Amino acid sequence: MSQPKKEFKKPFRHTHPKKKSNFTPTKGNESQCPISDESKEGKDDRWYIRLPNDFWIADILSEYEYKVSKGRPNLASTSPIPISNSTMMEVSSQFVRDVLRCKALKLKAESVNVRNEIIFNLLRFVLRDKAYQELMYVPLVPTQSNEFAAFGTQTYYLAARSDIKILPKVGPITIIIEDELPVDLKEDEFKRLAKDVYFKRNLPIPIIKFGWNITYELKSLNDINLPILRTEKCPKQGQSGLLNDLNKLGILFTDFKIDNHQVFVKEFNPANIVRAVEQLRLTRQTSMEKLFQFISNDERDRIREYIVRKWKRLIDKRNEYEDRVESDSELWNILREFPIWPTFDPEVGYVPAVRGMLVPEKLEYYESTRSNYRCYINYKDESERRILKALGVYTIADYVYLGDIFDKANSGGIDPSDLSYNKLLRSFLKLPTNKIDVRWSNRKLIPNQLYSRLLRADECLNQSVLLIRRLYAGSDLFIADDLTNGIYLSGLEKLGFEGRIDVERLIRIAKNIETMAERLNPPQDILDRAEQLILHFYYNIDNFAFSFNQWDRFKRIKIVPSRKLCFPYFGTAKIPNIKLCAFSELRMPIHIDLCWTQAGIFHDRAIPPRTVLILYEELEKVPAFETLNHLLEIKKRIENRELEDWREPLRKKQLRKLIRGVYARLNEELILSKEIGTLAYNEFLRNLNKGLSDCPKVFFNGKDPFDLNQWKAAKNLVFNVKDDLTNNLVSVHSKLKQFKNLLLQCGAKSFKLPSLSISNPTSVAAVVQIQNRDPVFENLCKLLDPPSKDPRVRDQRESEEELLDTVFHIRGQEVKTSRFVLAFSCPHFYKAVTSKFKESNMKEIIHIKLQEGAADDVHPDSFRVFLKWLYKKPLEEAMNEIPYNPSINDGDEADEISFYLNHYIDLLNLANLYFLDDLKELVADTIVSKHLQTPQNIIEIRAWAKLFSVDKLINYCEKALITLQSIFE
Repeated sequence: MSQPKKEFKKPFRHTHPKKKSNFTPTKGNESQCPISDESKEGKDDRWYIRLPNDFWIADILSEYEYKVSKGRPNLASTSPIPISNSTMMEVSSQFVRDVLRCKALKLKAESVNVRNEIIFNLLRFVLRDKAYQELMYVPLVPTQSNEFAAFGTQTYYLAARSDIKILPKVGPITIIIEDELPVDLKEDEFKRLAKDVYFKRNLPIPIIKFGWNITYELKSLNDINLPILRTEKCPKQGQSGLLNDLNKLGILFTDFKIDNHQVFVKEFNPANIVRAVEQLRLTRQTSMEKLFQFISNDERDRIREYIVRKWKRLIDKRNEYEDRVESDSELWNILREFPIWPTFDPEVGYVPAVRGMLVPEKLEYYESTRSNYRCYINYKDESERRILKALGVYTIADYVYLGDIFDKANSGGIDPSDLSYNKLLRSFLKLPTNKIDVRWSNRKLIPNQLYSRLLRADECLNQSVLLIRRLYAGSDLFIADDLTNGIYLSGLEKLGFEGRIDVERLIRIAKNIETMAERLNPPQDILDRAEQLILHFYYNIDNFAFSFNQWDRFKRIKIVPSRKLCFPYFGTAKIPNIKLCAFSELRMPIHIDLCWTQAGIFHDRAIPPRTVLILYEELEKVPAFETLNHLLEIKKRIENRELEDWREPLRKKQLRKLIRGVYARLNEELILSKEIGTLAYNEFLRNLNKGLSDCPKVFFNGKDPFDLNQWKAAKNLVFNVKDDLTNNLVSVHSKLKQFKNLLLQCGAKSFKLPSLSISNPTSVAAVVQIQNRDPVFENLCKLLDPPSKDPRVRDQRESEEELLDTVFHIRGQEVKTSRFVLAFSCPHFYKAVTSKFKESNMKEIIHIKLQEGAADDVHPDSFRVFLKWLYKKPLEEAMNEIPYNPSINDGDEADEISFYLNHYIDLLNLANLYFLDDLKELVADTIVSKHLQTPQNIIEIRAWAKLFSVDKLINYCEKALITLQSIFE
C-alpha cells in the first residue's frame, strides 16, 4: 500500500474525562480510556521523524496539535525555540499509540477503502515494536464504516465479501472484510504474542473479539444469540436516528430476506424492539441500566419518543405480534426496566419506570425535593404521564410532596426569590380549590412584592386594590404582583388571602382605622385613610352583600368624617368639628335642621351617593325620635336663652320651619307605622308618649317660638274651633293643623259638629232656577243694592227708581221696590199692599215701617237679601253680595263669621215675622253648611233658634253642646 499524500483538515477537537479502572468502552464513543492524557509529555516539546518514508506521520500528529519536525534537526540551525530550552525526541510507535488512544481518528478520506489504507499504514507503524497488546483503545480497526472503531471496545465480525449481504447492515458487531485484513493481523507472530489466545474456526462466519484478554472466536450465525431485526434498505424519514441508537445499544438490523433466517430475524415493530432489548440484556447477563450506560441522553430520548408514539399499538389487544409468547404484563415489565425516563436530578440522569416517581399532577418540580429515596421523573407532556401511570409509576401524595417544601419555606430555608420555588407555588395556587389543603394556611409560603420575605396568605395585602394600596403604602406585606392575577386568586383565598375586599375584610379594615384614630397620637393621614375606605365602600357597593348583623357592626364603626358646622349651629351642635364618626351618628346635610343637636353631618367628601341610599335608606332619613329629642333640646335651649342668635327675623323664620319639620317627620313615621301593622303602630305610640312624658309642651302654636306661652301640650289644643275656648283649651294654629293625626294621638281634642240633613234643592235644580229667572226680578234685585257713586250710573238709577212705588224705612235707610212684585211674592205683603191701595191713590208711594219690637234690629242689608230671595235669587248668592264690613251695631268689631251670622239671624227674624217657614229651614241649613256655628256662638245660635222657633237648628245646637261638653271634661 502506498503512503497517503492527502492533506488532513483539522476537525473539531473533543475532550474526554477520565474514567475508573473498571471502565468498558463500547462502539461509537470516543472512549474514555484508562490512560490519562495528563501522563503524556507536553505538546510544546520538540518531536522529529527521522525517516523520510514516515514524514506523513507528522501531518497526522499535527491534527492533534503536536509539533513534529521532518528529519533529524541540525543543532546549528536557527529555531524559534532555543535548543537549550527544548528536548528533541524521535516519534516512536508507542508515542503514536498514546496520541491516538481513546481519540477519534482524525482522517478525511474520499472512501472507506482510502481511509482503511491509511489505517493499515498506521497499524504497521505502531506495530513495529510488536507490542500487540498495546493496541487496546487505539482507533485503528479497519471497519466498513466511518465510525469510531478501537481495539477492545467491541466485537468485530470478520467476513468474506460474499457473506456481506446476509450480515446486519448496522449493529454492535462491525464488519471487517477478511481478505482485506493486513498481514500483520494474520501473522502467527500476532497470535503468538497475544496471551491466552484460544482460536477456533467454524465456518461460515468467523468472529474476532478483542478484550482485555485478546481472544479469537469463530462462530456460525445461527449460534449468535443476539437480536436481529429486519428493516428496509432505505429507512423512513426520522427512523435512521432510532436505528443508530438501537444499533449502538446492540440490536442488529438487516434487509436480507431468506426463509431459513426467519428464526432469528424478526420484524421491526415496537413489541419486537422491546423483546430484542430484553434478549440482548439476557445474552449479556447484565442489568438494563448497565446495558444503556453508554447510550447518550439524546439517544434515550429518541427511544422513549418512539415508544410513546407507538404506545397505542403496544396496548392494542387486537394486534397480535409475531411469535408472541409473553403476556402483556411481561411486556410491561420489560418496559418498566427501560432507563429512558429523564429525571429532574442531573446527577441521577435517566431511570427506569420502576425506580421513578411522579410529581403530583399539575404541580411543578422543586429541586429541594431531591433525595436518595425519591427520584422524580421529568415527563415531557401529559401523554408521557399517562404512559408512566400505565407502567405503574407511583404518584406521590400532594401533602407528602408539598410538606417537605412548605416546611422548609416556613422555617426560612428557601430564598423568596427562588424561581423554581415560585414556579412550584404558582402551580400549587392554580389547583382547584378543593385540592388546596387549608393546613398550609399557617405556613409562610407567599413571597412579598420585593421578594424579600415569605408571608402567610392571611398576612398578604393586595396592591392591585386601590384602597389597600393607599391605606398601606410603604408596607412590605404586599403580595408579589403576578400573584394578584385571577388564576391564583382563588387558591390564595382558600389559604386565607383576602385579595378581594369582602364584607368581613371591609369591617376589619374599618375597625383597624378606628383603633388607630383612637390612639393618643394617631397617624396624620388618618382622615385620608378613612375617606379612602368610605369611597371604596360607596363605589363598590354592589359587591358587598351585608347581612343584617354585618351591617349593624359596620355602621357603628367610627370611620366616616363629619362636617365642621358654622354659625348658627356650631354653639349647640353635638359634633361641631371634623372627626371620625359612625354611620349611625351622621345625617345628610339636607337634614341638618332636624338633628344638629343630636347627630353629626356627613362631610362633603363622604356623603353617600344615591346607589348607597337606595340600599340603606336609614342613611337618608333622620330617626323620628331623634328629631323629637332634637326639638326638646331646642325648647330647652330657648328656655335657657341659649338661642339668642336665632332671634334675627330670618333665623326665627328658619327656626319656625325646622320646628314644623320635626312635626312632619313624626307625623310621617306615625302614618308609616300604622301602615306596617298594629305592633309597629303601638310601639311608635309607646315611644312617643315616653318622649313627651317629661316635657309635654313641645307643640309650637303661634308665630314666635321665643314666646314660651305659645308652646302648648297636645291636650291643650282643640281642632275645629277658631278662637280659644279657655286659656287651657286653645285653637290649633293654622300651620299646625296639617299635623292633625300626630296631635290627636298626643292628646289634642277635636270639636266635631253633628251632621244635619240639608233640605236645599240639588245643584242641578238651582242651576235651572238661575237660568229661568225673570229679567224683571233681575232688575228689581239690582235696584235693591245701595246706590253707586258713579254719576252716570246714579242718574240712570234715579230715573229707574221712579218706577218703584213702595218704600221700606229701616234704621234710617230706604229700601224701594215695586208694590205689585212685592204683593205677589209674599202673602203677607199682598195683604199689606192691597190694604194700602184702598186707603190711597194708585200713584201714591207707599211707605212701610217694619213691625216695632219684632224686627227693629234687622239690618238694611239683611232686608235687601230678604227681598232678593223673594225675587227668586238664591239666598247664598244674595248674601255674598253684601260686602264684609267688620263694623256692626254699636261700632263693635266683628269677625267674618259673626258678620254673616248676624245677617242670617236677621233673616230668621224676617222669616218668623212673615211666616216663611221655607226661609227658616233654608237659613238653618246655610248656617250649618257654612260652618258659621262655633263653640263660642253655639249657645247664642240655640237661643235665636228657640226665639224664632227653628226646631231643626235647636236640635243641631243641642247635639253640638254635648260634643263641646266632652272637650271640657
